[in-house]
Amino acid sequence: MANKYYDIVEIKWIDAQSGFGQAFPISDFDDSFEVAYTYTTGYLLREDKDRVIIGFMLFGEEGDMMVKHWQFIPKGMILNMKKITRRGK
Repeated sequence: MANKYYDIVEIKWIDAQSGFGQAFPISDFDDSFEVAYTYTTGYLLREDKDRVIIGFMLFGEEGDMMVKHWQFIPKGMILNMKKITRRGK
């Protein structure tokens, strides 16, 4: 059963990239690095002009719901967001 309190959305966004561990020659930073397009699907918990917050594991009922796994995505990184609808609905 779908959650009756929050819409389910799919977000296409540009994720930041980083490296950690082995030393990396600065001279190797060139045009071969590409944008990391990322797709995230989850419950739309909050949206305003600056941010979107998506929840993946929700617990409880209206009035005392909790989220265990969530993600904050700045609006400037979002390329597209669409509401997911169930087949046949």
